[in-house]
Amino acid sequence: MADMTYGPLHKSNKLLQEKLAQANKTIERIQKTSQEQLQRQNNVLVSLAKSEALKKGDLIAAIKEINMAASKTLNIELSEIWLFNRDRTILGCIGGYQSSKEKHLGHITLTEDFTYSSFIDAIDTFDKQNKLYAKNYAAYFKALEADRLIAAGDAHLDSRTREWSPGFLTTHNINSLMDATIRLSGRMIGVLCCGATGKKREWTLAEQNFIASLADFVSLAIEANEHRVTESKVQKYNRLNELTLNTAINGFCRIDTQGNILMVNDAMCSIFRLSQNEIEGQNIFSICTTVPPDEFRQHLDRAAKSGDDRCEIRIIDHIGKKKILDVSTNYIEIDHDQFFFSFFDDITLSKQALKKIQEREQELENKNISLVELNAALKVLLKKREEDKKEVEEKVISNVKELVLPYLEKVKGFDLEKQAVTYLSILESNLENIVSPFSMALSSFNNNLTQTEMQVADLIKSGKTTIEISELMNLSDKTIEVHRKHIRSKLDLKNKKINLRTYLRSLDSVKS
Repeated sequence: MADMTYGPLHKSNKLLQEKLAQANKTIERIQKTSQEQLQRQNNVLVSLAKSEALKKGDLIAAIKEINMAASKTLNIELSEIWLFNRDRTILGCIGGYQSSKEKHLGHITLTEDFTYSSFIDAIDTFDKQNKLYAKNYAAYFKALEADRLIAAGDAHLDSRTREWSPGFLTTHNINSLMDATIRLSGRMIGVLCCGATGKKREWTLAEQNFIASLADFVSLAIEANEHRVTESKVQKYNRLNELTLNTAINGFCRIDTQGNILMVNDAMCSIFRLSQNEIEGQNIFSICTTVPPDEFRQHLDRAAKSGDDRCEIRIIDHIGKKKILDVSTNYIEIDHDQFFFSFFDDITLSKQALKKIQEREQELENKNISLVELNAALKVLLKKREEDKKEVEEKVISNVKELVLPYLEKVKGFDLEKQAVTYLSILESNLENIVSPFSMALSSFNNNLTQTEMQVADLIKSGKTTIEISELMNLSDKTIEVHRKHIRSKLDLKNKKINLRTYLRSLDSVKS
């Protein structure tokens, strides 16, 4: 009886021991597999932590590395990263990886200057098939706000993910879904979406932790990209400032409150005839020797008190050349540090030119005074000349009247031939004209009359006819007529109904 009982019991124990041994082997195999998977996951995370793409802020390359790491490490079909626009109403896919095709996915063309900010600003403009509206997946995003991660073994039935069933899940033949939120400064900005095809999959805690870590790497990649953009802008700003300073005509230097020169531009080096290495680090008072000595120090003191100051200083550079500088200085405080920003303009040449102009103006002023004095002297001389001329005229007239005309009267009493009498009459008339205002009046009206025209005009005034004048002057009648026309033209009587003799006689009264 005992043997009969022992046999089945022994057999049962043996089977139990075999099952227990098999279970232990299974556990060991699972543990080994889990350890291998965990080790593999850790290796991937360490590799990503050392990624050059992350260090450089290359968001495109980092996204590709993270998606491939998710797909390859978890042995899933699809890994995609979706990011919100600024108001978190629309999601756009920044990149993905499909294992079956070993292909990186992207709905937009990414350039080298691509940034996170430029991507989220462009999401609204994506085609309908390249963006998702958050309002259509309310339960999904509500679950993600409550929990960091969604691990759905049956994504089509899970209440958190079934909103994706008609579209995304069916399109890509996804049955299991594990999504982790991407957060920046504590705020959800997107989702790392991992989908598995085939048999429904129960996601292990290690896999969930791994995906959460990958989502954190996406955040790090975005932060690195933003930092790179900011750093690039700062570098560009610094380069522009440096270029602006070095191409500026005026010299510039930044000085601390002890007078130590921290920075100079090329123009500053040219003004002081020193290189940048010879100036920077030196004390401004050692290279800027002013006359008087404390002039620049006083300028900085005034700038420190009022915030800015401007003045002209005279310096002697290191080779002994004297210069005049227009200096403008601002007193600046940055993070409790104080600096002087000084701008130097070499105005030596302009000052020298101004001095020459002033000297020339003074010279011209002196010449002008001399000319005024000379003009006054000339006026006195001209007045004296007119007085002398008048005195001579009066003497000539007096002499003709007293010494010539009386004798002509006596000659007229002689018995003379007719022609002699005529010539004597003409001589008397001419002498009377000399002492009368007629000749002077005629000359003053038009000094273009020739001597012959003057004689003809005098005879016309005396009442002589053309024939009489031609006989007296031994000229033809036509010649006398030509002279008459010239006289009328020169006296501005042409085409005027004015008697020439009457006009000539009127000149006596005009002159007088």
